[in-house]
Amino acid sequence: MVSAKNNSYLKIRDIAKLAGVSIATVSRVINHPELTTPETRERVLSVIERHHYVPNQTMKTIFSRSSNSVALFVYDMSNPFFISLIQELNRVAFQHKYALLICDTANDAQKEQDYLDYCVSVQVKGIILTEGFDFVATSEFLRSPLVMFDRSGLNTWSSVQSDNAEAVYRAVHYLHNFNHRRVAFVMPDVGLLSIAHRRQGFCQAAEELGIFRPEYIFVRGGALGVEIGKNALNYFLALPTPPTAIVCANDVVAQGILIRARELHIEVPEDLSVIGFDGVSSPLYPTPLTTVRQDIPTIARTLIDLCLHPREEAQCITIPTEFISGSTCCYYRKK
Repeated sequence: MVSAKNNSYLKIRDIAKLAGVSIATVSRVINHPELTTPETRERVLSVIERHHYVPNQTMKTIFSRSSNSVALFVYDMSNPFFISLIQELNRVAFQHKYALLICDTANDAQKEQDYLDYCVSVQVKGIILTEGFDFVATSEFLRSPLVMFDRSGLNTWSSVQSDNAEAVYRAVHYLHNFNHRRVAFVMPDVGLLSIAHRRQGFCQAAEELGIFRPEYIFVRGGALGVEIGKNALNYFLALPTPPTAIVCANDVVAQGILIRARELHIEVPEDLSVIGFDGVSSPLYPTPLTTVRQDIPTIARTLIDLCLHPREEAQCITIPTEFISGSTCCYYRKK
């Protein structure tokens, strides 16, 4: 007779003995109850409930051939957008009884490969790769579905993205309707697919409206952060005819513009209109920013769904964005 005096040390073999079934039957009740009879399920589950048995996760992984975790590869943990995305992905994954495994790759190919090898070893349910370099899986043992966010699926894996180009296209038209004819764009030279699409939307709108000027596109190496915005404003102000409005690759870059404008006593939006991208609020942002908000809840739900229910054929899903009219844009009056 198995003693249940110390329930925390009960193992799956103990549950099997108490229920009068095999270890394999207990495993099937836990992992694939649909494969067992109602009588067997009731017998095993009553023992589990009576003794408050918690299945050993390692043993459960062995029997089910996948762990209850979804891996998320992130290249920039300092970006407020990714922090918000992580929080939402964690919430959605937890609703489905999965844990979120965070892999900080720093956009390093070797790190990404090392994390991939680890995910294969622990048999994660799915892997979400956020933007970075084009990824080619090299593990012959990879069985988990890969899902891309703002990253090329190379026609092999499903991908999710916001309507980056269309959103910036609309933002330029918004500024044009506010009488701005000198509109600039700021982006880092980091080779990210989402940023390339945003630049594409800017160029298309500016050319259609007849306001495109190549000197109004600021591209520099470096992180997608505040310093790019500060440097961009310095550059634009040194031009013979500075822009009256600036569209930024993300909200953090826009904050760099605003910080430098305050330092130079430039009034926003009276002297300069600024638009960001992402729509992630932060107590560090004192001014309500006019921006494009990505639909993080829908993005997270879609990514998790593609991990848990992979499609037979790769899909590219585009999530609509929302334009947020903040306090950093106004009608331009020529002086």
